Formats: sequence, C-alpha cells, structure tokens
Amino acid sequence: MKAIFITVRTGSKRLPNKALLKINGKETIVHLMERMKKSHRADIVVLCTSTNKNDNILCDLAEENGIHYFRGSE
Repeated sequence: MKAIFITVRTGSKRLPNKALLKINGKETIVHLMERMKKSHRADIVVLCTSTNKNDNILCDLAEENGIHYFRGSE
C-alpha cells in the first residue's frame, strides 16, 4: 500500500492558520486534499497533525473530505 502524508498544523509563527486561509472560498488545505485524492500513485491520503486542540479544525476538514488523519505530539 502506498500513502501520501500531508503534514500540517495551525500553530505557524510567521503566518498563523495559513492552511485555513481561503482561496476562491475554500481553505488551502482542502485544495491540497482534493488534489492528493486524485493521485493514482497512492492508495490512501493521511493528514498528519498535532494533538493541540487548535488543530481539531484540520481533523474536521479531513473527515469532511474523506481523508484519514493521524494526531501526534508537536
């Protein structure tokens, strides 16, 4: 099984919540998820983020878009 891992968190110092900024009304991370789901080189796409409660929104977006997620320490 081949997988694509998307590593993302909301705790950026230079541009906080950059993955949640919208382009054409859709979060940038959602644009990325949609592109990765179209890949023919992987069987599964997994969003990897931290256990920080601020990253809950990322897991919610992953679920809404049919993407698996993993939460680990920062």
